[in-house]
Amino acid sequence: MGMTTTTRTSQPRFQVPAEQPGIKLTDDDYQILWHIYRNRLIESSSLYQLFPGRSAQVISRRLKLLFRTEHIARPINQNVKNRLRPGTDPYVYAIARNGAAALRKKFAAQIPTSGWTYKNAQLSLTAIEHQLDTSRFVTNLIVAAQSRPDVRLLYADQLIPADVAEKRPAGLFNTVRADVSWPTPGRNEGTAPDIILGIEQEGRRQVLFVEIDRGTETIEPGKRKQRSERFWRDTSFLRKLLIYGAVFRTKAHQTQLGLPTFRVVTVVPNADRVESIKAAWHNHLSTGVNRTRPGLFLFTDWTSMSVAEDLLQVPFQNAAGRPVHLLDE
Repeated sequence: MGMTTTTRTSQPRFQVPAEQPGIKLTDDDYQILWHIYRNRLIESSSLYQLFPGRSAQVISRRLKLLFRTEHIARPINQNVKNRLRPGTDPYVYAIARNGAAALRKKFAAQIPTSGWTYKNAQLSLTAIEHQLDTSRFVTNLIVAAQSRPDVRLLYADQLIPADVAEKRPAGLFNTVRADVSWPTPGRNEGTAPDIILGIEQEGRRQVLFVEIDRGTETIEPGKRKQRSERFWRDTSFLRKLLIYGAVFRTKAHQTQLGLPTFRVVTVVPNADRVESIKAAWHNHLSTGVNRTRPGLFLFTDWTSMSVAEDLLQVPFQNAAGRPVHLLDE
């Protein structure tokens, strides 16, 4: 007598079902969508941190439902795209068309609702890793602010005046440009921080241009390259220092972004790299025509951040090596 076997079918974890389940968005769902949209990409582990009053299991279930209803997307598949590496890495999420439409309707926000599938598919692994480092920093800052009732974190769309934002070039919202005297006067160059954030405490506001450095970018090119056109065509941290310094001196941040002031906060892989960047500032921006005050630039490394429970208590270093906290004026 033959044995009858049954095959159990289940919903593939990384496949949107042809017939979508129903969903009624909750307040938490809208907050999840905002965090994902504003960070561009974010890991499930970071989202768990942002909802301390909810269990990871509860948030995980909502993420799965939001994914199956195409409110959010996983821009990389199970083996190559949905995880950065094989193993137990957290899932990575991006906004999808229904999520963008929900945010636009709920908050009357100027959010594009089309093109997300294409944009998410075009993300390279390098871009994903870099964006996730950025969202990890933002998550740490939000968690630190959540523990202080007098502190509020603001994003660029909450900082840049609406009339200024309307005039910003499409796709270049964060970019700032200035005339740079390097190696001679007459150059106009631009750069864009990875994210613009504000920290508000008792009416005082700190604006941060955040740079997440993954250790792959040249810090200070050789002298011959510094004098050539290639210096401006290629990326280097010295290039960024010079542009940010020029932006501050010419007040381009005020005319282009409507921001009264700013500081550049850079997170690097290790303490040695902090010293190398500080040396580049000392060599080229501490004196002369490109002189920039050391307090414009603040540095820390991931190790220093990881040993502190509160990012607002982490002593960053300014370009001259003086310890400074993010809430310090």
